[in-house]
Amino acid sequence: MADLSNILIVTDLDGTFFGKHGSPIARNLEAVERLKAQGGHFTVATGRTNLNLKHKWQDAADLVNAPVVGCNGAMLCDLLTDKMIDGRLMDREHVRELIEFMVSEYPNLGARISVEEGFLSSPLQRARCPEVDRDLNGVAPAKVFTLPEEEWDSIADWYKTVVRGSIEQTDEFRRAAEKKWPGRFETSKSGAAYLEFQAPGTTKATMLPALREYVEKKVGKPVKVYACGDYENDLTMLAAADVAVCPTNALDCVKEVADLCLCHHTEGLIASLIELIEEGKI
Repeated sequence: MADLSNILIVTDLDGTFFGKHGSPIARNLEAVERLKAQGGHFTVATGRTNLNLKHKWQDAADLVNAPVVGCNGAMLCDLLTDKMIDGRLMDREHVRELIEFMVSEYPNLGARISVEEGFLSSPLQRARCPEVDRDLNGVAPAKVFTLPEEEWDSIADWYKTVVRGSIEQTDEFRRAAEKKWPGRFETSKSGAAYLEFQAPGTTKATMLPALREYVEKKVGKPVKVYACGDYENDLTMLAAADVAVCPTNALDCVKEVADLCLCHHTEGLIASLIELIEEGKI
C-alpha cells in the first residue's frame, strides 16, 4: 500500500464532488476511503455552514478527516464536534446598510444571513423573494431564525449574507454595491443567482494556511494541497493550492486557473484525481 500521508484534497461540493441531484457519488466515496487508508487527508470547502452541511449530507463527518472550510472561508470547524477553530464575522452595521439599500432599490431581491446555527432572515425578506423562502424551507426548521429585522441582534455571529433573485438583478445589485462601498465586502457567486457578501478578504482560500498547518502537524511533514472546484467562489482556493483541479463542467474562468481538468462532476471527479495520485501520474 502506498504512503499518501503527504496528500490533502480539499473540494467544493455542488458541481464538483456531488453528482446529480446534489448527492455523493459512490465512486468518489470509495476513492476517498482508499486515500484515507493510505494516510491521505480529505475535506471540503463549501458555502454552507457546518450544521447546514451535516443536514444536507448526514455522513459528511464520517468521510472527512480534516477540518471543514465553511461559509466560503468564514469558518474552519471540526465537523465531528462542531467546534469552531477559526472564523471571520461580518460587520453587522454594514450588513444592515446593504440590506436597506437592497430593499429600497431592488424590490425583487431578498436576503438571508448565515449564522453559526443556521440561517437568519425576516418575514419581509421571505415574502418579497420566493427564492429566499424556498431556500429556507429546505433547511431543518430548528436552524432557521425568521425574525423582524429589528430583532436580528438577538442572533450572534453573522458570517455571510446571501442575496437571492434573478440572475440579472443579482448581477446589477452586485455592481451597485461594489460601487457604493468599494472594498467593504468580499463578493462572489456560488451559483448563477446566488450572490454572496462576506467580510473583506474572506474567501475559500482564507482558511487554507490553517488547514495545511493542521494536517502538517498531524503527519509531521509538508503536505501537497489539491483543491477542486467549479465556480467563481472557488477561484481563490484553486489559485492558493499546490494543484488546482476542476471538472469539465466548470466555468471557463475556473478552467483557466486549473492545472488539471479531468471529467464531468457526475462521473466522479475526486475519484479520477485520486486514481491519478495512486498511479503516480501527478
